[in-house]
Amino acid sequence: MKLQEPQRRLGAVRTAWVASSCILIALSVLVPAFSGGMEKEPNASGAGDEAYVGIWKAEYQGKTFALLKLKIENQKLNGTLSSGEINVDKDGEVNEVTEEANSETPISEIKRDGAALSFKVQNENDVDQYQLNLTGEDSAELKIVSPGPLPEGVPVIKPFKMRKQSAKP
Repeated sequence: MKLQEPQRRLGAVRTAWVASSCILIALSVLVPAFSGGMEKEPNASGAGDEAYVGIWKAEYQGKTFALLKLKIENQKLNGTLSSGEINVDKDGEVNEVTEEANSETPISEIKRDGAALSFKVQNENDVDQYQLNLTGEDSAELKIVSPGPLPEGVPVIKPFKMRKQSAKP
């Protein structure tokens, strides 16, 4: 009878060890899956999600025609884009702001690839796609991504130079 007691304890220890191992394996798989989309660590480009957080502004002759506000909520990057009305020259460079940036529109489908952040904005009749490329700690370029070829004579709009005005929106 005394031999069975140590064997029972050994069996209980083995069962506890197997259960603990299973829990650790499950946690190592589940925790990264539920940690959200926020990347605190920089990727190969050196930019983490925090690098995008802030108020980004594009101006021409002192008039703001694009204002991008990015923040992290619930461990995910989100924000709004305010845009105005502009004219561009034949080379696609802004040459006039006819209406400054006004109402904020939520951005969606935010994805990060290296130093580029892509997102979409739902307008009245369509969805516009943008790409924000970091060029420095407080500088970036905002590109309008064309869904297809433009009609003949319509210039491709050059990326807008943006400056980070504030680290917090």
